[in-house]
Amino acid sequence: MSAHDRHDPPSAPVVVVRDRARVVDAEERRSHARDHWVDGTFGRFEQGRRSVVLSPNGPNVLRQERRRPRRRGVIDLDAGPGTDVAISGLPPLVDYASGGPVFHDDRRGVTLLFYHGEVHHLGDATRFWSFIGVAVSRDAGEHFRDLGPVVEPHESLVHWLDHGDRCVEIGSGGFVVADGEFDLYFTDASAPMPVNLGAVHAPVDEVVDAAVRGEGVAWRRRRSRTNPFDTSDLFPRRWGFHFVRWFDVAVDRETGRRLMIYSCESFGRWNLFVTWSDDGTIWSAPTPLLERPSAVERLYVTIDSGVDGEPRRVVASELSLYVVASAVGGFDRWDDATIERWNLSITER
Repeated sequence: MSAHDRHDPPSAPVVVVRDRARVVDAEERRSHARDHWVDGTFGRFEQGRRSVVLSPNGPNVLRQERRRPRRRGVIDLDAGPGTDVAISGLPPLVDYASGGPVFHDDRRGVTLLFYHGEVHHLGDATRFWSFIGVAVSRDAGEHFRDLGPVVEPHESLVHWLDHGDRCVEIGSGGFVVADGEFDLYFTDASAPMPVNLGAVHAPVDEVVDAAVRGEGVAWRRRRSRTNPFDTSDLFPRRWGFHFVRWFDVAVDRETGRRLMIYSCESFGRWNLFVTWSDDGTIWSAPTPLLERPSAVERLYVTIDSGVDGEPRRVVASELSLYVVASAVGGFDRWDDATIERWNLSITER
């Protein structure tokens, strides 16, 4: 196999929007005091005959128990009853820690929450430095304790605190499990050569065993095999990838291919894009989900297969995408934010 062949992107299945529906409106959110919900990417796992949904509600994690999916690809997401859970053991400087993507190990009795953490500049939530951390629960998400950071941006917290004139965004902490390892993805515009999409990895057993002991582990960065200028950027802009605003990722259970859906904004117009990878480092050319970009902000996304115990493993040819939509957008998005469910179909070329 030639070097050129090794760097060719994978063939990409076609993903189309079968239908879209609003599942939560702004009035429903407000009536249940979900003032900043869903503020990122949510996660789900099964416990007995119930699904436990963990989602970011401002600085807290909203824990809800719901019926298991009625049919594949659909979960009962609503703004109804639930409990706000604060992650304990966080460093004093952390103003926000919520999520998020979830990994549940029923055998060892632990739930891992990959959360988006923030430090705010002089209490101003519109100027933040962010990181991805992990917290552990031994009671199915009723309580979480911090295990520390998984990945931090290139710009150090100390340097940022001295300047604090911009937001340092690192993304959702979306992850997949493949070949016995976590691959967790992030963005980092603070690097000298910005990382549009990066990844860190660690063995699942090592991470879970350490979590049982109440400890974290060191995660290692994936290296790009296609970008000679920045070995950690998996989505080089010069290859046609857009500036990634937010994202989620899943893996096809049959083929092992990774599917990523990310949001992008350009000149006030928003769209969602799909890309595929065989190994998590070389990604196919992105294709849009909307025929035309929209003025409606669609920033936060969550992929869910609707399959018991495997929300991040796509089966058959369908999945659901949950999208936070706002005509207002920006930090005022919660004035009118709604949650949409997009049912997607996947077909091979």
